[in-house]
Amino acid sequence: MDNEIKHCPLCDREDERITLSRHHLQTRRKSNNTADICTECHKAIHGLFTHQEIRDDHAGCDSVAVLRKHPEFCKTLAFIRKLRPGAKLKMSKRVGHTKYKGRKR
Repeated sequence: MDNEIKHCPLCDREDERITLSRHHLQTRRKSNNTADICTECHKAIHGLFTHQEIRDDHAGCDSVAVLRKHPEFCKTLAFIRKLRPGAKLKMSKRVGHTKYKGRKR
């Protein structure tokens, strides 16, 4: 069992139960710019932003720092920070609507 403490640069959660996944901050065709973020943040990005918005430079999805300041994503980050590591987050297709399965910390 891997007891390494993992850190998500978006939500700032640190725990050994966090699963990190690689997110392309821009489409693969445009750039190889990636970030290793927790699966909850990754689901939230793809739940809030369309692929077209991620492709557009002006949408505010092209860096971790910009995403952390994005007005809509800030609300979701505040929610994710309250989750216990390993909790399941389900994003519906309706923008900005978050469903939570599990317990908060």
